[in-house]
Amino acid sequence: MILRTISGYRYEEKIMNPVLILTHNNLDLTKKCVDSVFRQDNDAKPFIYDNGSTDGTREWLHEQRLWFNESEDNRGVSVGWNWSLKYLFSGTCLARCENILVLNNDLILSPTFYSQLLSCNVPFV
Repeated sequence: MILRTISGYRYEEKIMNPVLILTHNNLDLTKKCVDSVFRQDNDAKPFIYDNGSTDGTREWLHEQRLWFNESEDNRGVSVGWNWSLKYLFSGTCLARCENILVLNNDLILSPTFYSQLLSCNVPFV
C-alpha cells in the first residue's frame, strides 16, 4: 500500500475544525460534500482519505489542492478511518486536533451543523 499526504491546500497554521471525509469513487458526491464543509459558518477544513478511487476523484483532489491522503487500492473503511484519525490526532499533520467531524462522502451539511455540534461543548470524534 502506498500512502501519500498532499499538503498543498491553503492551510496557514493549524486546523481549527477538521472534517474527515472518506471516499471511494463517487466524485460528484465528494464534490458536494466538500463544498458543504467549505460553507460551514466556522473554520472547518476538509481532510479527504481517498480509498483507491479510479473515477477521477484523485485528479480532482490534486487539481483543487485539497488536503488529502490517497491509497493505491481500496483497503476498506476501517483502514481509512483509523489511518486518518491517527494522523489527525497525532499532531503530525498541521496542528493538534481536539475534535474531528467524520463524514462519508454522501453527506451534505447545513451551514451551521459543525458550529452547533461544537457548541454542545462535549468531546467527540
